[in-house]
Amino acid sequence: MTSKGFFLAVSISALSGCANLPKGADQALEVKDKISDNFAPVAFVAASSVVPFTYKGQLARGEWITCKAEGAKATALLMHSDRAGFAKDKFCSGWIAQTFLASGYDVVTVNRPGYGGSDGEPDFIGAESLISLSVVVPAALSAAGIPNPVSLVWGYDTGATAAALAAKKLGGIKTAILGGGVYDYEDTLRTTGDDYLRTDLTAIKRAGGDKAFEDRSIAYDLNSLPGNIVIYHGTNDKAVPLAQAKAFHDSLVSNGHFRVTYQVVVGQGHDLPWLYHRHLIETMLKQPAQ
Repeated sequence: MTSKGFFLAVSISALSGCANLPKGADQALEVKDKISDNFAPVAFVAASSVVPFTYKGQLARGEWITCKAEGAKATALLMHSDRAGFAKDKFCSGWIAQTFLASGYDVVTVNRPGYGGSDGEPDFIGAESLISLSVVVPAALSAAGIPNPVSLVWGYDTGATAAALAAKKLGGIKTAILGGGVYDYEDTLRTTGDDYLRTDLTAIKRAGGDKAFEDRSIAYDLNSLPGNIVIYHGTNDKAVPLAQAKAFHDSLVSNGHFRVTYQVVVGQGHDLPWLYHRHLIETMLKQPAQ
């Protein structure tokens, strides 16, 4: 695959509105119409359950949630961050799942160990989480009658790490959309201005040492990542500085095997307002589902 780096500067303000991503390098996305929050809800059939899996000889259960929409042409796996899992009674009607349902995707998610109805303690997308995903995702698609395999993954914050590592573990994923991501854990621990994130990173390093950071830092090993990667990041992000996203982008482009879109969200920090966040993701998903 020929590498291409698309640089997009997105200004999100009170007057931002709908527009398609422009093609080509060094182009800015200009949006002027006011964004409406009057979204028509997408009808869905929700399902959830738990699936047993074995980790280090111990039986555990991983909780899955699916949202199936009429006429969906593809399936997206959405990953939560380390701050909270997804609630099975609210996930499909929430703005994150609705964004993908409205764009032609069925949706599946898995609460990793220690979140929602999943057993265990949080391992911050460690080995147990990856084993859980490899077992639970296929079981969820089968049980919910979702016909299309997962072709796209999405995650924000440490959920971007989870999405990328899930794509590696599952294989066959075409596209990863990664927002506000932690791509280099050592660099993030050194530079973050977010106390919550610093506490999590310190706990990971205390428990697993340098190897734990290496295993989770997707910037260190690009092998098996999806061929199409979209990165978006706020210019004023104090939790994970923009420079880290740019460095990850540059590494992907230099590798020569990825089609990369790098989207800067001008004037925004780490916590994007949900209305604009939804608009941003929908803009990325304007191309037909794959």
